[in-house]
Amino acid sequence: MQERERQPPTEIDSCTTINDPGRYVLTTDIEDSDANVCIDIQSSEVYFDANGHTIDGARTDEVLNESAQGPIPSPTSVAVGVGVDVPGSLSNVTVTDVTATRSVFGVYATDLTDLRVENTTASTNGYGIFVNNSSDSTVAHTAALDNFADGIDVNSLRGRQVTGITVTDSVALRNRYEGIAVWNASHSVVADSVAAENGEVGVLFESETQRASVNNTGANVTARANGYLGYKDGIGIFHASDSLVTNSTAVNNSGTGIAFDALDETVSNNTVVDSTATENSGGVLVINSTDTMVANVTASKNVLGILSVDRIDGLVITENTVDDNEFIGLIVDGGAGVAVTDNTVRNSGYVGINFANTEKALLAGNEVTGTRGDASFDVPFPAAGILLSNVSTSGVVDNTASENNVSGVLMREGNENLILLSNRASGNADDGVTVNASESIALILTTANNNGDDGIEVTASNRILLVGNTLDGNGDLAVEINESENVIRRGPPGWS
Repeated sequence: MQERERQPPTEIDSCTTINDPGRYVLTTDIEDSDANVCIDIQSSEVYFDANGHTIDGARTDEVLNESAQGPIPSPTSVAVGVGVDVPGSLSNVTVTDVTATRSVFGVYATDLTDLRVENTTASTNGYGIFVNNSSDSTVAHTAALDNFADGIDVNSLRGRQVTGITVTDSVALRNRYEGIAVWNASHSVVADSVAAENGEVGVLFESETQRASVNNTGANVTARANGYLGYKDGIGIFHASDSLVTNSTAVNNSGTGIAFDALDETVSNNTVVDSTATENSGGVLVINSTDTMVANVTASKNVLGILSVDRIDGLVITENTVDDNEFIGLIVDGGAGVAVTDNTVRNSGYVGINFANTEKALLAGNEVTGTRGDASFDVPFPAAGILLSNVSTSGVVDNTASENNVSGVLMREGNENLILLSNRASGNADDGVTVNASESIALILTTANNNGDDGIEVTASNRILLVGNTLDGNGDLAVEINESENVIRRGPPGWS
């Protein structure tokens, strides 16, 4: 290849087939091409440089719209701007500095290794950039704009599991479906890229089977205002394990900003860290992903800040800032061995932290303030700074739930075998701590001062231990006990 690079490139001024290795340069725009594949690359070791020129397939909006409906069309029967499609496998092909427009596929490549598409613009095509069954391939410094289907789509239609895909320094804007989509890939990266105003998911990693997609990374990605066709996510990691989202921003997407979603499967070891999710329906979503971490994320001004549900054993949610979310700041619903630690949750609309249906869990070092207790619809559970429901064999340690317009900590029902140690629940509009319909609960060294109603209220509960709590200046009683059995109270001098 080095010897060929020293030779002058072969000049091209019309649609053609490239059958031999070498360097090729386009010398003029190609307009109104009626070829099936305008630049048809049929060889390995090819460097095709369009030199900034446009390849215009001249297909109408009607044709392009039809191509985006239903199954992905075969490139052998539709217009392709630049195509690499050879039985067997080619390698080391570069397509650069192309503007591809009004073809069904702006750039289409399949069954390669070491493909590189760079400095290319694919606009107003059916599909902008489509790379199929091609491991160790890169799309870089590329823009996919206003395409009728996906902007940049890396796929494996023939069932081959691809690895080593990189999409970097690229933009996917105003495409009808996905902005950047990577399917059935492992050890792949989308980095330093922007996906905005796409109809469905902005940046998507998805696997058709649980094992097909592992070790993928979204780094320094911005996903903005995606999902105008429905409830769609900014950054979506679906049916994938061992994946990472880092230093990324998801803002104003119709669905969740950043989502790990396995539906009826279970995946594991996913991480989102050092990222921001604001003004989405949900900030961060984790469904059926075990041993997963959400850390150092800012989730603000969403309807739901951080939401984790179903099979989430071993989930860690730590050191996040969760502010000004319309309904609930942070939700854990399900799983075992979950740890929610050192989060700051402020100014939630209805509940700050909702902890439910979990066991052997730890809720520690969190600060929950400013919960308003407001909802614009009927809610089947009460408002609280920290709300616990059906939590068992767990620890609630060193949390602050203060200055909320509701109770600070509310154990709603079905909780058992909990230790609440060294928590602070002061200055709340209702009770500091409420224990309701729960069993075998120990409140030890709690500070619940200056609340609007009681310091601690126990209702319809059994085997409750109150030890060493500080309960001063509350609006009604230090401790109110209703319809409960086996309540043991021990406290410092002056406690009542």
